[in-house]
Amino acid sequence: MNFELAEQCGINPFEILDLYQQTNDYAHVILDSDKAPFSIRLEKLLGDDIWDFNLLILDRIEILPEYRGHGIGLLTLISLIQRFGEGAGIVGIKPFPLQFEPTKHRKSSEWTKSLRLGDLTRERKKASDKLKRYYGKLGFVEMKSTPFMFFNTAWALPSVEQLRAEKLID
Repeated sequence: MNFELAEQCGINPFEILDLYQQTNDYAHVILDSDKAPFSIRLEKLLGDDIWDFNLLILDRIEILPEYRGHGIGLLTLISLIQRFGEGAGIVGIKPFPLQFEPTKHRKSSEWTKSLRLGDLTRERKKASDKLKRYYGKLGFVEMKSTPFMFFNTAWALPSVEQLRAEKLID
């Protein structure tokens, strides 16, 4: 979400987030008004050192069963943040276990079948808490009473060596 460019063009940040339901959900959590770049609540959560008034939203990450449990998700997140996070002050994610998606919304493609989401736990709280802990290993922090977690790009991401030393990746 390039809020800086939108502002230069006279477009309100709420209008940008309102384009899609997935992004609209972020609007009232990260924006207070037209006057401040980010909400006071978000600034308190992430600190005053938010460098840029842009937002990277990582909406969906899918890992095939044979690659789960090896830290591939963490490496993927790091790569996505490094690749697409330039100019973004904040990265937002909504940790949602895909096995709880309504099946009518899932495509019945070979890819979707290969994810074997039905094999994953059916305990919603356990699965959500596990994802939150997982993302927390990279520094994402949970915004209480919302479904979101955020990362301040002013913070350092762990290196591959650090992840290996902590046995978070193989």
